[in-house]
Amino acid sequence: MTGAPTIFDTIKLILFWTSPLLLLLGIIVLFSPLAKYVKLENILGKKMGGITKIVMPALETNNYTFHNWLLKNRIIVSMACIICSIAFFIVSKI
Repeated sequence: MTGAPTIFDTIKLILFWTSPLLLLLGIIVLFSPLAKYVKLENILGKKMGGITKIVMPALETNNYTFHNWLLKNRIIVSMACIICSIAFFIVSKI
């Protein structure tokens, strides 16, 4: 007897499909050098032409201390992403 999918089935499906994205994010953060991130942030915050419009505001301007902490501990954050993605994948397959 099959019924309507429950909320747990929906959560399981979401975890299954987001786990590869989380793994990819963790690998990118783990292997990308910090200098490239700072260069990207400077390019996105640069003023364009004669108009003083910022392309994209600096990330985490309100919570800059948390932003700096994440940058300093990016290896721990990326390993946590990788471990969570593997755990999500295993749990969602069961």
